[in-house]
Amino acid sequence: MATRDNAQTQDGSPSADGSMSEDSSPESAVLSSEGGETLSEKVLSLARRITSLAEDDEDVEIEDPELGHRVALLVKPYVDRLVTLSRLLNPVGRIIENRDQIDELREEIAQDVASVEDASQDLGEIVYTTLITELQTELAAVKRDRKLFAEQDEDGEDEDALAETVQTDSGQDRRLGRVPFLERPIFERLGLILGPRFIDLDRLAGIFGAPLPDDEIDIAGQRAERVWEGLMRIERFGVYARKEQLRPLRRALRDYVLLYRTARLPGPDGPVSCSIRRLRGCLPARFVGSSERSLWYSGLPFYRDSFPKGHWALLDKQYLNCTFRQPKIRLMMYARANALPAETLRQKSVLEDVYDRAVVDAATDTLFFDSCNSLTRTTYQQKDEPTKKQVHVYYSDGQIRISGKRGIPHWRPGKPRWPGVLPAIVFDQRPSD
Repeated sequence: MATRDNAQTQDGSPSADGSMSEDSSPESAVLSSEGGETLSEKVLSLARRITSLAEDDEDVEIEDPELGHRVALLVKPYVDRLVTLSRLLNPVGRIIENRDQIDELREEIAQDVASVEDASQDLGEIVYTTLITELQTELAAVKRDRKLFAEQDEDGEDEDALAETVQTDSGQDRRLGRVPFLERPIFERLGLILGPRFIDLDRLAGIFGAPLPDDEIDIAGQRAERVWEGLMRIERFGVYARKEQLRPLRRALRDYVLLYRTARLPGPDGPVSCSIRRLRGCLPARFVGSSERSLWYSGLPFYRDSFPKGHWALLDKQYLNCTFRQPKIRLMMYARANALPAETLRQKSVLEDVYDRAVVDAATDTLFFDSCNSLTRTTYQQKDEPTKKQVHVYYSDGQIRISGKRGIPHWRPGKPRWPGVLPAIVFDQRPSD
């Protein structure tokens, strides 16, 4: 195909835009037709006639079909591109303009689904049972969110099954005995349910190389009661716990870990605040082995931020996909699916995400959390940048990586990590904490 740099074709005809090459003579540019018009004018006239073929006017006879055919072939790729771009840009432009309205609509839909779900539960006894069942089935299909408990758990466990032998952290077998489950210390109850996925204070001491500060140990013990109360508010959890049926509880929590997020770490010269910078020093194997100066985020505030107060967190290893939904919408639906107060689920900060990965991976000696671009609530703004960027965390080569981006990261074949949010249930932290 001819271009402006090579506008003249081999037979001396002009390019599609009617221009001639620089080395063509003036005489060749003024080839006259019967009517005295130049070839350029004739081509433009033919182009207008070709365009008019798409209109509703009367048929226009093309005087030179061969030349018209040649021009049409040259023009066709550009026309196809324009048509395609027009089709693409039209809906995309509307979506970009109405993005805020779409986000609001998502929230409204989530709230409407929640209202319908509440109504279906309240009216269940006075409305035709089959209709209610069909409605709740449709609601489950719309929500499609992860539940702690399946609908068909085994619940015929007898007391003998509870008296099975369990293995302690030291490797010794121990019988549960006949002490009622709910009368046991809270840490023991949690250990019986979660097993090695309960990362208590002793496990943290082994991970960090020294016991936690005394005040952190006191706070962790006081707040453990809130964690148990929160778990008991989950209806099916409370039923199984009161009936001392531990197997359904263990099965439901097999993809969860409970750990204490400490606000201060033990240090050689005394306690230090828990930050990403300090975690890199305590657990270097979990991070990229580069100097602090080479980290792109070492000068940003979130690198040195610490937890305001220590607290417990129940962590789900599976992420909620955020390709088509915002994190807050996914967490809202997750909370409703498990009858949890909305304030117990909050999007992780970058420090919470990094702490969870570093500690849990060290405790379990594996990459516990499913691979995704974990969207955190942390944002940052560098110099001379008009807008803020969102921080997300992911694994690469078995190590924790931190990145920043405007908007939601996209899935790519070379980097197969879906954008998602990792749920963290925080029972013992008040909104003011």
